[in-house]
Amino acid sequence: MAFDDFISDCELIDLPMSGAQFTWSRGYSQSRLDRFLVCPRWLDSLLELYQKALDHTVSDHCPILLDPKLESWGPTPFRFDISWLQCPKMEKRLGGWWVSAKVDGPADVVIGSKLRLLKERLKVWSRDRNNEGHNRKRWLLSRIKEIRVAVEAGLASKEEVGSLKEEYNSMLLQEEISWRQKSRVKWISEGDKNTKYFHGIASAWRRRNRIECLRVNDSLSYNKEEISKEITSFFQRLFIG
Repeated sequence: MAFDDFISDCELIDLPMSGAQFTWSRGYSQSRLDRFLVCPRWLDSLLELYQKALDHTVSDHCPILLDPKLESWGPTPFRFDISWLQCPKMEKRLGGWWVSAKVDGPADVVIGSKLRLLKERLKVWSRDRNNEGHNRKRWLLSRIKEIRVAVEAGLASKEEVGSLKEEYNSMLLQEEISWRQKSRVKWISEGDKNTKYFHGIASAWRRRNRIECLRVNDSLSYNKEEISKEITSFFQRLFIG
């Protein structure tokens, strides 16, 4: 109980473990004695962090590995980020892309083709926007600090600091909305400015939903190619027959 209180007081997190359910065994007794406990700041810098139980033969304890690597399972599906709607003239930009996509054919073919073209436009725009946004946020913070010093020295006006802070807060709001959507948290009201919380929830969802192993042909497989093939085959049988 004292150790549990220590873990709670220090806000330590017990990460999901793959490869085995127990880390110690002797005779008929089994228990999970070995584990990594990490602080939230680790998860802020390493979004994908897992414990993995390794094979053991002689010792009663199996070694565990703290793995920050995330294997690529292929391209991620496209999702519309509702924070994009906070960007200036976004609706006009979307309308222009939709009109500029010239497609002929039946209505269903036209709509499907236009949506695919719009998706590709959004992917390119989002990638460029993210790169520019990171640089812009760093510049804004640096500039705000410089102007604050100048204001104290009587060499600049407070209005200039206010306009920069307004732009910076707008960028933070867009980031908050984006992480709220990824976290799937629906019950917190708008404007809570708690991006770190949403960031943690989204990371927890990714760790919980990750498939480390799957039963393939009556045996557990950790091979990502076999797992991907089995999942694809399952849904093909389910939807195509």
